[in-house]
Amino acid sequence: MKTILVSGASGIVGYGILNSLAEVCTNLKLIGTSIYKGSVAKAFCDKFELAPKTEHTKKYYAWLNRMIKKHSIDLLIPGIEVDAYSWNENRKQINAQTMLNSYNLLNLCQDKWKFYKKLNRGLFRGVGLTIPTFLASEFIGEAKEFNKLKKEFNTSKFIVKPRFGCGSKGIVRFSTADNLLR
Repeated sequence: MKTILVSGASGIVGYGILNSLAEVCTNLKLIGTSIYKGSVAKAFCDKFELAPKTEHTKKYYAWLNRMIKKHSIDLLIPGIEVDAYSWNENRKQINAQTMLNSYNLLNLCQDKWKFYKKLNRGLFRGVGLTIPTFLASEFIGEAKEFNKLKKEFNTSKFIVKPRFGCGSKGIVRFSTADNLLR
């Protein structure tokens, strides 16, 4: 029997992973982790463990390695973005196999602007994988630039998204040059 730990099991991705694994494999022991005590993850795994926040790096990795040893974990699967990026940067601190893509790809995907630029070069150029995207710094302070955007896209409704982050945090909608200039 293999034992798999899924982090961020309170979120839809985390408990979705647990649920999917349980449906297709009957010979797995599933460990779900979350920073939330009342997590729904308890219904989708064999064992639930309350985790410290990943941002508390030293404490978190000491805890994670205790869990790996305690449950004889064979594989770790990140169920939330913060864990994927943190595990990517701290691979050498983790005493078990992780289900992560390559270091370079995860590093690239952390920065939405760099990833957008990559998708518009070389092999992917002109394939239509992206929507028109600009750096806000190209427009902030320039009301006339906002008018160019309105004309080019035939709309006055836009969003500004942070280059880093997830879960729609930091997204700002704007529909006038004044909103953009703030």
